[in-house]
Amino acid sequence: MSFSRDVIVVGASAGGLEALCSLLSYLPPDLQAYVYVVQHISPSRKSEIPLILSRHCPLPVRAARGGIKPQRGEVYIAPPNQHLLVKRNVISLGNGPKENRVRPSVDVLFRSAAHSFGERVIGIILSGNLNDGTAGLHSIKTHGGIALVQDPNEAAFRGMPESAINFVQVDHVLPLVQIAAQIISLVAAPHGGDPQGIGGEDFDAADDGPPGLERKLISPPSALTCPACGGAIWESIDNGINQFGCHQGHVFTREALIEGYDEQLETVSYVMLRLLEENIAFRKRLAEELRKEDKADDAELLDEQVLVYEQRIALYRQMLYLNGAGGLPEAQQMPNK
Repeated sequence: MSFSRDVIVVGASAGGLEALCSLLSYLPPDLQAYVYVVQHISPSRKSEIPLILSRHCPLPVRAARGGIKPQRGEVYIAPPNQHLLVKRNVISLGNGPKENRVRPSVDVLFRSAAHSFGERVIGIILSGNLNDGTAGLHSIKTHGGIALVQDPNEAAFRGMPESAINFVQVDHVLPLVQIAAQIISLVAAPHGGDPQGIGGEDFDAADDGPPGLERKLISPPSALTCPACGGAIWESIDNGINQFGCHQGHVFTREALIEGYDEQLETVSYVMLRLLEENIAFRKRLAEELRKEDKADDAELLDEQVLVYEQRIALYRQMLYLNGAGGLPEAQQMPNK
């Protein structure tokens, strides 16, 4: 008995659309493989990615729909704000917790493919910031699959390719045209025996998500809280990859956690600014009403409080606008990968 590496999963972020257009254009129209793609995209806009890619790809390109049976020789694109998971005989979409602050997440797609198809999987990381996809690519390798990464020198954004190279024993680091050649070669080459590391027919890829609360309570949590939901965070290290997850299922790499805290701090900062402005506005209004009631002393006390709060809000605005809301001066910011 033999099998072929016929399950191709691709992850991309910033600069990834251009990379995907190039990569898919090099594939033949008779490629006997299932192709699944996660490209990070705004959750609030209709995705035009299938239409754009179809102009460059000789294979049919479709938006993935849950519950359908995939066909060889077709490309399925994760829709906005939904995780794409692949099982043995069906495509599944999910609204589960974001991983690395994104949904769809490359890690979720890669992890589901690794557990469902084992050695049949070819995982590919393209251009993007930070490191979504690194842990998922490691899962593919653990289950016997192949890991291909776009050459960081060719990628528009180096973060995702470099993270994968640093933490995963990738098989090849190549420019896009050579990645396509590897895909064609790997799909065509038969392998003897049954592919290893495959879950059962009823395996739910979502079960491979971050540990739930019951499992996490075995070890103490960190002193950190989740920027998405405020729950306690546990840290785990697998193959040198640090991941932080809460019991609701939100998962962060170190870099994604920093971004989450920065975003949370910005939100809180503007809440504070709004409260100060409302505080001043209401004191002014109340002072005017007190003057009409011949309560000048009380109104004067409120006027003094307004001056204090106006001085405070001026300093607060200066801090926010000089450094960016809740952020650091540009010279002190972490470099963008």
